[in-house]
Amino acid sequence: MGFEEFERVLELLMEYGFHNHEYFDKLIDDYIVWRDTVCSLQRETVKELKVFESCGSKCPDKA
Repeated sequence: MGFEEFERVLELLMEYGFHNHEYFDKLIDDYIVWRDTVCSLQRETVKELKVFESCGSKCPDKA
């Protein structure tokens, strides 16, 4: 499930009144941590790819 799908689930939960449920705030907090972690990992991956591409044939294979 991606961010958009999860956000849609949250919208539906709010629409049907589940935003008052005792675990709803925890669900939101967990979503924020999940989203931030994924975005951080994506940024790190992009940085590593740029470094790998910039060194060309000098880089050892990571296989």
